[in-house]
Amino acid sequence: ERDDGKGTMRSANRDMYEGQWVEEQMHGTGTMNFFTGDRYTGQWGNDLRSGEGELAYTTGDRYVGTWRRSEANGEGVMHYAEGHVYSGSWKNGLKWGEGCMYYSNGDNYMGEWFRDNMQGHGEMKYTIGDTYMGEWDTNERVGDGTMKYKNGDTFEGLFDVSAACVVEGFVDGCILCHSFLDRFFTHTPNDVLCYFSFLSSSLHHLSVYLHLLYLHRPTSAWTASASSCTPTATATRVSSRP
Repeated sequence: ERDDGKGTMRSANRDMYEGQWVEEQMHGTGTMNFFTGDRYTGQWGNDLRSGEGELAYTTGDRYVGTWRRSEANGEGVMHYAEGHVYSGSWKNGLKWGEGCMYYSNGDNYMGEWFRDNMQGHGEMKYTIGDTYMGEWDTNERVGDGTMKYKNGDTFEGLFDVSAACVVEGFVDGCILCHSFLDRFFTHTPNDVLCYFSFLSSSLHHLSVYLHLLYLHRPTSAWTASASSCTPTATATRVSSRP
């Protein structure tokens, strides 16, 4: 039964709609129970989800926000079954624009998104107490950025995921260049360049550098001096986290 006003329709694939109709189209406010178990309650326009509404998925995910052409478009909040929560802009069903992601482990990202990925400028606050603010590319820290560590150390410089995440920068007066050819070490030590110089000869700066070097370490041991650092063995992979 469907006519101008209110009515109920059960489709051949067992979807069932109950709500408002205009000229034999779902238009206004209504609820659709999909045969898959998903359930949408909200506004409709010309048989499409359009306006404000909530879609509860059988997976446990739940989106509340603006719809256009039956996809999330505009501002909305997605509650993920894993415990993550995203609040921000959407385009064609994807996180796109400005938004905040609150991860179940306590990490929080606030910044730009593009096609469901962290991309552009953003800030990540890690539950361990570290904070990164800078550029992102496809969910990786790439470009100019600043990492503030829980212990008070601060790194400012260029991040590059295709190398060793940290390419160059400085920490509390230490100039640091930490550059590798690949994420996977298959080259001789001569293929690897690691150079740094100190504006101060304080042991504190040296300890900061060695701390960073440890965080970026590959699976092999390293030796360091004031002029160079050389891997003592062939490594298999570089950590993706500075």
